[in-house]
This record gives sequence, C-alpha cells and structure tokens, in this order.
Amino acid sequence: MRTLPFIFLICAFAGWLSGCGGASYPKEELTKDLEQMVKKEAGEDSKATMVGKTLYLDMELPGLTSQDQAKASAAIKKMNTAVIAITRAALSTDAGIKYMVVSTYDEGKNVVFRMVQDIDDIKGIYYMRISRGDYESRTLLEIE
Repeated sequence: MRTLPFIFLICAFAGWLSGCGGASYPKEELTKDLEQMVKKEAGEDSKATMVGKTLYLDMELPGLTSQDQAKASAAIKKMNTAVIAITRAALSTDAGIKYMVVSTYDEGKNVVFRMVQDIDDIKGIYYMRISRGDYESRTLLEIE
C-alpha cells in the first residue's frame, strides 16, 4: 500500500521532467540545425532560411534530371529525406512556422522541384483531422 504513492510520485516527477526540455530546434539555431541534419541524413549541402513564418530549404541534387534511373532515384530519395528533415524541424521548433518550402534543383539549375506545405495540414494528417486525400490535395508541387 505504501508503494502506490511512491509510484505516483515517480510518474509525476518523470512527467514534469519531460516537459522541461524546451524546443528541440530553437528558432535562433533552426536554419543551422536543419542544414546539419540534411547534410547528415541526405549527404548533401543545403541552404535553410527563415522569412517571416516560412521556412525555406534549397538544395542542389546531382542526378535529379539524369537519364540514368539509378541516379534519378537516388536524387529523389535524398529529396524525400530533406522533406522529412524540414518537417521534423518545423514541428519541433519554437519559431512559429506556418509554411515550409523545399526547392531542389539540378546541377545547372535548369529544373527546380518545389514543394510548399502548410504546417497545419501536416499536423492535421498526423492527428487524423484530415484525410490523406485532403492532405495530398493541399500540398503544392511545382516544376519549373
């Protein structure tokens, strides 16, 4: 009977400690942290910038428009890795981000793939407030 209050105290203390960490990506270091994350996970250099409530990530991907299927697939995989990284950063920061834009381009900057997403849509799909179809229809994909 004496262990019940002790267990409750431990659980309450653990809950209190888990809320004390703050943002994983503080707004002061967000762009630098995102660039490092993309470099580590995708193996490519990138440039992250914050303008107002929009987080931008630009990166050159060699092979993005290659005729070689293996090179093009590897570039698209790196692009997806960058999208996942910016999403994680945007959801784990105190910067108040509303939109995120990922632009990837080939070596000569002849072709640009750009994806624009609203953070509320990302949260909506994660928390099942919107359907997968709604989420996909709200994502803007551009090819220039």
